Amino acid sequence: MLSVCIAYFLRRSALPLGIDGYTYFIICASLIGALGLYAVLAGGYRVNGACMLMVALTAPSAFLAPEDSLSLPRWAGWVAVLAGVGPLFRGGTPCRIRRSLFKAGLLFSHACVVVSLAMLVTGLSLGGRGGFSGITGHSIFLSQLGAFATVDAFRRAGFSRHGNAWLLYSAAAGLLTLVAGSRAAIAGALCGLTLISYRRPRRWQFVLFVCLLGLSVVMLLLLGGSSDEELERGEQVHPWLSRIYMKGFTNSRTNLWLARWREFVENPLFGVGFQCTTVGSGQARSAGAPVEPGSSFLAVLSMTGLAGAIGVMILTADVLASARRNWRRVDPRTQELMVAFVGAFVFILLAEGSIFAVGEACCILFWSLAGIFGDLPESAKRLD
Repeated sequence: MLSVCIAYFLRRSALPLGIDGYTYFIICASLIGALGLYAVLAGGYRVNGACMLMVALTAPSAFLAPEDSLSLPRWAGWVAVLAGVGPLFRGGTPCRIRRSLFKAGLLFSHACVVVSLAMLVTGLSLGGRGGFSGITGHSIFLSQLGAFATVDAFRRAGFSRHGNAWLLYSAAAGLLTLVAGSRAAIAGALCGLTLISYRRPRRWQFVLFVCLLGLSVVMLLLLGGSSDEELERGEQVHPWLSRIYMKGFTNSRTNLWLARWREFVENPLFGVGFQCTTVGSGQARSAGAPVEPGSSFLAVLSMTGLAGAIGVMILTADVLASARRNWRRVDPRTQELMVAFVGAFVFILLAEGSIFAVGEACCILFWSLAGIFGDLPESAKRLD
């Protein structure tokens, strides 16, 4: 379990490991596949028919894709994720695995945030891409981890004996998310905080209101545009906020969203291929070339077509039905954690293609959370 977490977080780190991306993908997929094999051999589980149907409906997108697209091994790695930590199996050992991995993933998220905060204060850099990326290889990944840490710390502040310390850490993690510059992660964190505060006494609603008001003032003052002169003024305000200032309210995903929709229209039944694209950022690319999808929801349509989208909807309905039947049997603090993370994931997946990204920690956390929802109440025991 520990080796899986280390592998997935190291893959998106900026540490000079000297391993190419595809080799690291094989390592991560093999480790998560080993977890799935262990769960099968241990027994005591039930196969989730809805998830099996989703796997079957997405299979054509992998087998019909161009040979040079690496679509088939990527799909196999994704199936390994579903088996190892996702909702493919219910009860028994798989239930304990996904619960433990989700908790370990949260712990690693906090560790990355703490290290990155120290790097931000000291000015250290490992040369990651994007804006400030801390210990990660890209600022987007750091924003996602920062959003998870912000939500979890804010939640813990409500019941911990060290509530003030958790609240202070939540604010610091929120600042790190803002500095890293992913607006989807920022929106996800705010959604998670709102859902938590909705369940809390009025003092927590007041704290959240002050936080939202302060952030709104900052955004209104700084997010005016992206010209060179405006960017220069943003850097004069504070260099930490220059990246988010540069983006402003401009939708930087428009071209990617249009490209994904065009691919779906041209290949409506099975899509262009699992983790493939034919159009990216408004420019033609070679058939089957991998690209940043720009949205997990549109990636399902463009990459797996109507067949894959129907499979995902069937699994979603099954997971929600299971959660509804057993929700009252889940501890309230665990309910709070799960609802808050669903809110965060909605915004993150809207603008990031993490749903099929086998080598990303966000993908592992999402599918393990889906598995937890589909296997209540057993999977939620001792989750907090």
